[in-house]
Amino acid sequence: MSYLEYSIRYPDPSLESAQSIAKEALGDFATSPNFLANLETAFGSDLDFEKAAELAAAWGAGDFSGLPEIEVRPSNEINGAMGAFSTDTNTIYFSQEYLSANAGSDEAVAAVWLEEIGHFVDSVVNSQDAAGDEGDIFSRLVRGDVLSALELELLKSEDDGAVVVLDGVEVAIEMAALKFSTPVSGELTKADNSDTHTFRAKEGDIMLLNVVGPEIVPQVEVFRPDGTLLSSFSQPSPSLLEITGPRRELELPFSPDVSGTYTIVLKSLPSNQLAGYSQTGNYNINLELINNPAKQATPLKFGLPISASIDKILEHDKYSFTAQVGDRILLEAGEPDTSSSDIAPQVHVYNPDGFLLGISSGSGGKIFDEVTPLIDGTYTLVFSSAASSSEGQTGDYTISVECTGECKAKPEPPKPTNRNDKITGTSRKDTIDGKDGNDQINGRGGNDRLQGGIGNDRLDGGTGKDRLNGGIGNDRLDGGKGADILNGGGGKDTLIGGGGNDNLIGGAGRDKLLGGGGNDRLTGSAGNDTLTGGGGRDRFIYETNRRFRRADFGVDRITDFVAGQDDIVLDKTTFTSLESTAGNRLIANDFAIITDNANAATSNAEIVYNSSNGQLFYNANGSAAGFGGGGRFAILTNEAELSRTDFIVQN
Repeated sequence: MSYLEYSIRYPDPSLESAQSIAKEALGDFATSPNFLANLETAFGSDLDFEKAAELAAAWGAGDFSGLPEIEVRPSNEINGAMGAFSTDTNTIYFSQEYLSANAGSDEAVAAVWLEEIGHFVDSVVNSQDAAGDEGDIFSRLVRGDVLSALELELLKSEDDGAVVVLDGVEVAIEMAALKFSTPVSGELTKADNSDTHTFRAKEGDIMLLNVVGPEIVPQVEVFRPDGTLLSSFSQPSPSLLEITGPRRELELPFSPDVSGTYTIVLKSLPSNQLAGYSQTGNYNINLELINNPAKQATPLKFGLPISASIDKILEHDKYSFTAQVGDRILLEAGEPDTSSSDIAPQVHVYNPDGFLLGISSGSGGKIFDEVTPLIDGTYTLVFSSAASSSEGQTGDYTISVECTGECKAKPEPPKPTNRNDKITGTSRKDTIDGKDGNDQINGRGGNDRLQGGIGNDRLDGGTGKDRLNGGIGNDRLDGGKGADILNGGGGKDTLIGGGGNDNLIGGAGRDKLLGGGGNDRLTGSAGNDTLTGGGGRDRFIYETNRRFRRADFGVDRITDFVAGQDDIVLDKTTFTSLESTAGNRLIANDFAIITDNANAATSNAEIVYNSSNGQLFYNANGSAAGFGGGGRFAILTNEAELSRTDFIVQN
């Protein structure tokens, strides 16, 4: 069959609803104050800001005529992807099988279309392909998702490119692949057909692949990036062929041994092995990344059941509990009403290191099993509904864990007093208020909230995403590992971000802020502060909730600004005379470079930089005498070669 029989030109009635959803999201995205910052997250800081502004203006006005045309192709022609974009043809390709299987799933189709628009945007604003799967990052940001640092790291390490042959011509494409924990439907239309799906993984990931064929008995093969076979389920087992209910399920756990793009080839069993089943029909496929730190599990507390439901085929729910060697844990899961059996419960139990400890399955809609911890730490439970001849695919359930033995008591942090306390938290999420006194508080593991209170305190967040508040006094705050928020409060404080993308706020007083590794945000606030970004792409923030006052900022010393990498962020609520629009870089009229401080107050520009000594001024009244309520607010001690593109304007 020729491609013309599949070709659908934009706009296409079958895609109209999904396109409407995506266009509305694009319009909102283009007019948001964080538009430019989000583009930099997806496409890097070297993008063409003028072209980005043109896209924003068009989308904000509802003009989407510049978007690529759409063609619908058989999945095997676009490397098994759900969608793809080619700069060679300036065309977005959709998988025919994906659209057919997801008819009516407008949100899912819109997400794939936005991902391919992201690849198109990258080709417009960048001369070279941005690192990783920039299309997926763009799609998520447009849809309002909040990406953690770990998720961004994973997405930016992926390779989403491939070369395919369309109508006899080699075409380079960027693809939308399988997403973890996102079931996808497909169809085998001929007995000798096979479907391909791609996904990206890192060496050592722990995967669980599920395929369900209501009409077919599925078999799969998983191929490495170099085309060699990694794992397969190509021969039927007796237990599989004995399944006679409405669901034939294949479950394949595996672990990639190299990083890159993997290919799943799915087909039906040969006719002589089908035991009465069809070689054609619909199927559902889901890929679960068990060790994905960005996909958080719901914590279970001993003796407190949680009620939930499985609403879709192949849906998985994740739970976690903390246990130690020697504990005896009773797992109970399944139907809340033992008189019915809407689902066949199945629970995969994973060690703290991510490896499978065992699989629990029950009968009559219930699981009663004992879990024996082999190492100390947090265990993960993945609940799903298993195939059964008598039990269904969806329904309500409860799940609980109970300590049936002499479980070791988990230590609680000591209670703070008004004296000089030395407090050490636990590996869990602690909230500790030091009250009065010169306290030393170490949060250790977990996402902690530490409050120094009154006194000269020392707070150490440890691992996790911590929030540290020094309070009143000359405090030292160390975020440790993780993306932390540090607020010095009153006094002469020292804030150390450590690893991770940290947010450091000095508060009142002469503070020292050291971002450390990661992409940090540093806000000196009142007082003459010293700001050191450290490694990564850092942002130095100048914002208050009112018009510029010198006392709100003091004069900060920025010690290591890297032009073209770091940013100085100016808020229009404070820098009210700026002509530049929020979400963009400074326009030419707003920025000037001088070599003599005497010229700062009479410059036509609002932001004036003395390249000979690194001093930075806000000249609110332009060429009129004086600074018009502005003045000097920072000194770049390394006398960096600033340009207008080193500034971001926000609202």
